Amino acid sequence: MGHRFGSLLILLLLAALGSAPDAQAVRKARVRVPTPLLKKVGDPPEVLRVLAAGTALHTSDQAKDGHYKAMTSDGVVGVIRGDALQFFEAPQTPA
Repeated sequence: MGHRFGSLLILLLLAALGSAPDAQAVRKARVRVPTPLLKKVGDPPEVLRVLAAGTALHTSDQAKDGHYKAMTSDGVVGVIRGDALQFFEAPQTPA
């Protein structure tokens, strides 16, 4: 992924997360096992799509109720179970 495209994805994720100071950091992760990307945590859950193992994501740095906000490479934003993720780096806050 090119630097500009990656930066755009991070900015889009931050916009989707809102402007709360604790929601500014972003992490890179991969899906460990096939897992649904949900519109929101709730009952019944609304599945946006099922992500295959190995799918790369940008996520929030903090979980809420065991779920992280996540964005796919094509810009779909939702929430995903934290136990389905493998993180690759410490949280980063864009300058």
